Amino acid sequence: MSLTSISNRLTPSVPLEITFGAQPTAVGRKFTTIFAHRAAAGGSGLDYQVLNVVNVGDPFAVKAEVDAFAGANSEASKMAVAFVKANSAVGRSNYPAFRICLLPFAETSFGPADEAFTAVRNLRTDMFVSPYAASVGAQITKLKDFVAFISGPDRDLVGQFGSFFTVGSLESLAAAVLYNINQRSGIVAYLQDTNTALVNTTGDTTNGSATIANVASVVGVNEGAVVTGPGIPANTTVVQVLNGSLVLSAAATATAAGVALAIQNLQSQSVQEVAAAHAAGMMASAFPYNPLQNVEIGGLVAPRKKSDIIYFDPAGASEQALNAGLSPMTVLPNGGVGYIRTRTTFTTLPGPIPATAYFDWQDIVVLMDFREVCFQVAQNPPFNNNPGGTKASTQIASKLKDEVLREAFDFEADGAFQNVKLLSKFFQIEISTSSRGRFDFKIPVDVVPGLYVIAGNIQAVSDLSQFTV
Repeated sequence: MSLTSISNRLTPSVPLEITFGAQPTAVGRKFTTIFAHRAAAGGSGLDYQVLNVVNVGDPFAVKAEVDAFAGANSEASKMAVAFVKANSAVGRSNYPAFRICLLPFAETSFGPADEAFTAVRNLRTDMFVSPYAASVGAQITKLKDFVAFISGPDRDLVGQFGSFFTVGSLESLAAAVLYNINQRSGIVAYLQDTNTALVNTTGDTTNGSATIANVASVVGVNEGAVVTGPGIPANTTVVQVLNGSLVLSAAATATAAGVALAIQNLQSQSVQEVAAAHAAGMMASAFPYNPLQNVEIGGLVAPRKKSDIIYFDPAGASEQALNAGLSPMTVLPNGGVGYIRTRTTFTTLPGPIPATAYFDWQDIVVLMDFREVCFQVAQNPPFNNNPGGTKASTQIASKLKDEVLREAFDFEADGAFQNVKLLSKFFQIEISTSSRGRFDFKIPVDVVPGLYVIAGNIQAVSDLSQFTV
């Protein structure tokens, strides 16, 4: 596999670029680029190179390709495979040309956190994905600082999408709330999976039988746990937990009573797989801006420990997770893993009526897309402030509002907005107090379908830098 120097890239930082450039157009998928940071040697931060992954339709082939570059079973390959599985689920399609930046953690030649952030902080991309755990306390501040840095739409207004940061978490809810990012565009993919207990017990084995009888206690034993003990073949796992007995994946090689058994429970998947699959599921979302509640995330499996599963409950763990800045996932009726909400920010606004809102990923995408449309409208006469253009005035502001509302009705026709006529009185176009040729506008984000507004009327200002009542 040949590596090509990309030191002449225009971006200040040059990470490993994994390009999925052969997406099958027959099913509506388009070009996708994944980045992963790689240094020549761990901690050096030098010599970034590019890798083209061509087997985008086959996650096993993708794994072989990335393993050949980053090492067998590397974090980079796990993330790439998880992304491909989730993004290529049946019936999914993605929107045009998005780019993903993978940030493996503590990987040889991929550099520590500071180095990775330095490498990609100025990179123009649509989604940053990291497996950093909340338990890595030293990284929490860095994660928040990085989210704040990339938060919001592209600053030059020419990109259709801004940057988002998806971070994976498998910890207990109490540990995961330490993130509490609570900033726009910071998404913590949260799938509680604390299935790591070691259970020591005894049971009776029978040569040639996969069932262990008379197990002293099956409390705390979950399917998938690794079993070791006399007469138990290597790499044997628990297939089924019964009342007083266990069914294993391999038959015992000896008959004995009361043998000592060590049963090690295992998490269902790694944190990097959760982060990458969560991001890919969002990026595979088809227009027009469909909400992702209860949408299945391909490639993820439900936690084996039943008490780890979070279900939608307005007064329970799901609401606690959302308030803590997490995007919790749940187990669907078919046994797959799906979104509860793709939570990006939690806002409590000052004012006579307290207003609280969850802004999901698709809400912010809608607002950024509409913002871009309004920006393009404002670049044309008589709204532009180019030489020869018309300066801002009340009359021009009225005409601009008409154009903005026309665009809003088009968004409604596409399913991206709702109740535009009803909320039209809340659309505001104002002459800027800072520039005589500039207009500022406000739109009620209540117009976004599925926006979770607990109380009050929420508005987004034109630069999306704040939300105001």
